[in-house]
Amino acid sequence: MRTRRLLAQGEGYYHVISRITGQQFLVGDWEKDVLMRLMFNVTVFSGVEILTFALMDNHFHILVKVPRAHEVDDAELVEKMRVLYGDVKTDRLLSEWEAWDRRGLSFKVEDAKAALRRRMFDLSQFCKTLKETYSMSYNYRHAHVGTIWGSRFKSILLSPDSKTLMTVGAYIELNPVRAEIVEAPGEYRWSGCGTAIRGNMLSRKGLCMMVAAAYTQREVPFATALSAYESAIEGFIEEPKNEEAAHEGFAQEQKKAPQERPEFLVEKGRKFWGLSPKKEILGSVP
Repeated sequence: MRTRRLLAQGEGYYHVISRITGQQFLVGDWEKDVLMRLMFNVTVFSGVEILTFALMDNHFHILVKVPRAHEVDDAELVEKMRVLYGDVKTDRLLSEWEAWDRRGLSFKVEDAKAALRRRMFDLSQFCKTLKETYSMSYNYRHAHVGTIWGSRFKSILLSPDSKTLMTVGAYIELNPVRAEIVEAPGEYRWSGCGTAIRGNMLSRKGLCMMVAAAYTQREVPFATALSAYESAIEGFIEEPKNEEAAHEGFAQEQKKAPQERPEFLVEKGRKFWGLSPKKEILGSVP
């Protein structure tokens, strides 16, 4: 009998882990590129927000925020379908729905839309969609049959406080360092911080959301979030300040932060993130 998964009432933060069957090392560099692209597509479709992640050769770690569900109208639903399915499949589904309407089967259209909406703002549906989508992609490209994943994903419900969120985020980022794949977190291309410093906007948004949640702020600029996150990975987690005072401090830092280059482009920051003194880091992520 399966253990019932512990879920938050409403908004919740979770550390999600899933492993390849038999601990096989199936997810090489190219496969991690594919998995990462699909992961970002699924987060846009589902509304589940990725705060940080690390994709490894035989498993992944993702720190997610599952927000409270909100109404998704038909226009937004179609936009989300295009992100997840692509234009060809979405247009085919829309044509089927139009045909059903013409035949007086509008209830089938509404049922199909309701089924898609049930896959949003839900942790289990997020993981199911990600793992199934990647399995289908992997099987098609490798002439493989059956699932490539082991047992069901594991999830840990987290307290949204500074120590918990920053500690779990740091643990996730340090996975490739502990595995001796890289010497510094920023060198790893398939992690939250690695993609954030290379310019991926979803990763930057996630990192800012994580630090804002940890310190109960309304919003945090990227340079400030990265500085706080760097400290956490190095083992120092700042105590949260008074919210009003802290927010004022963040706002002042945002005004001072350069618009073209984040504040961490100093020698200490370069060394920590595994960057050479002259290496460009704001290019697009593959």
